[in-house]
Amino acid sequence: MSVLILHAVSAYIGLMVLLLRSLPILLQGKWHEKSNVSYKILVGVQHLSYSILVLSGLWLLWQRHFQIETWFYAKIILFLVVLSASAKAFRRRGEVLLQQRQVGLVIAIFAYSLIFALIFLN
Repeated sequence: MSVLILHAVSAYIGLMVLLLRSLPILLQGKWHEKSNVSYKILVGVQHLSYSILVLSGLWLLWQRHFQIETWFYAKIILFLVVLSASAKAFRRRGEVLLQQRQVGLVIAIFAYSLIFALIFLN
């Protein structure tokens, strides 16, 4: 049961950090490559929460003897969408336009909310 709680908490932390990192891009409409300590901590926390989310998810699958239900595939696909869209939005290169970053973040946040909707519906 504690792994399930760890899994849920890491998903919630991942969403909160995604929202915190996306606020300057979505609300202020600007993108600056930041290298200060607080920004690096946010990036580290986001990567750590995603890693814990994946590892605890694999542990939970192993505990259930890999009996996969159909909604599990949707969760995995939506999580890959979150990873892909947020990677595009937070890319360090300057060739990505601000509008592309904003759309990527909207897609990532929407996919994350769909994951939570799937969880609450089951």
